[in-house]
Amino acid sequence: MFNVRSSSYLKVYHIGLTDEDVAPLHDAEIPTLAHGLDRVLFNPNVYWLQDPHSRVYNFEPYLQKLITRNEFAYERLMKFVPASQDPDLWELAKNHDARYIGSTSGLSGIMSHIYWLLSRWRPIDTRSLSADFAREPNTYAYGSRVPVTSKLVYQDGRYAIHPDKEWEIVGKANSILSELGIVMEKMLTLEPELFSRLTRSMPETDPEEFRKREAYYYSKTSKLLMRSQLDCHDPRLPGTGTFDLKTRGVIPIRRDRLNYVENSGYLIKYSQGLFESFEREYYDMMRSAFLKYNFQVRIGNMDGIFVAYHNTAQIFGFQYISREEMDIRLFGSSEMADDAFRLVLGMLEAILDAATTIFPNQTLRMTFETLEGQHTMYAWIEPDKWDEEKNGQCPVVRLEVQVQSFLNGQLVVHPIDYDSVRSGSDPVECQ
Repeated sequence: MFNVRSSSYLKVYHIGLTDEDVAPLHDAEIPTLAHGLDRVLFNPNVYWLQDPHSRVYNFEPYLQKLITRNEFAYERLMKFVPASQDPDLWELAKNHDARYIGSTSGLSGIMSHIYWLLSRWRPIDTRSLSADFAREPNTYAYGSRVPVTSKLVYQDGRYAIHPDKEWEIVGKANSILSELGIVMEKMLTLEPELFSRLTRSMPETDPEEFRKREAYYYSKTSKLLMRSQLDCHDPRLPGTGTFDLKTRGVIPIRRDRLNYVENSGYLIKYSQGLFESFEREYYDMMRSAFLKYNFQVRIGNMDGIFVAYHNTAQIFGFQYISREEMDIRLFGSSEMADDAFRLVLGMLEAILDAATTIFPNQTLRMTFETLEGQHTMYAWIEPDKWDEEKNGQCPVVRLEVQVQSFLNGQLVVHPIDYDSVRSGSDPVECQ
């Protein structure tokens, strides 16, 4: 139970800032897709790995069956370095006078809660889906709306945003999706012979072969330096040509990871439909992951995401989803998405400033929550280390963050359908 020492309103007016690119300290190679998968990037539809009608393979049959995580030698890879433990990120922060640092994994959850506050829970645009989903919810999934807890790790006058996983359920079964995600990332970007050297059936010959420096993209706002890992690259794509690799487990796997072996019997059999379809997985992804993915792509200045759909035992197909497509589903347009991204980052900076003013020069624990249907975001702040025997009960401060939005000088109470604004008619509330 929180001991709320005080409650205050954080007032921030006319937030707006432009993020800037920051050159990395070291060059690193960005992977590319193997097995002819690059053609997925230039087709807006799902590619079946094996055509369900003719049973003809559109890609190498080798890609269909997944190895188990026990067969993969994770220790041969470079370990993930959290933002708070990344010496390059701390050095760049010092060089560019950034007060805060963070990576996509630590930022996207917090940014989602801030966006829900700013947008007043704008619904997701599901109108592109088939009639099967006409009566399905277009709100954000419950699992994506849970409170987010992070640590603000203090070091030499600067702070690193670090996900606090103290309360997460841990265990082999619960981590199946993240662990198989690592397997599939390597499988999709390495030729079979090279990938085989990451399996336990092949002895390790060169300990440094796969322990290479990861490629990162850095960007900075006025006070926040952000790091994004670059998964893949194709020079034919717009902009930087980079994109994220995402592996998407089917619905029963996501909802019951502890029984993933039994649930691996669930197959994708159709292109459309409420169940056993790619459309179902896309619909769930819009509600539970698109917002997080969009922020990650924007932080990394990437073009989109490459998705591999699977059931932990086999891969069914692939899809490339551009940033623009996610923008339309979530925000209404890329222009609205750009504005939302800048506003979210500006408000995040303001909240971090408030927290570090209340408890200066120390590591903090922060919990963020925006309740559905409400127009207030709560941020609970407390010192990470506190001697209760010496100083009494640990203090906790609750910030109540509220916003007001205006369109053409008029107060906006509900989310607005961007199409009505673009057509020049009076703004219409999103349904």
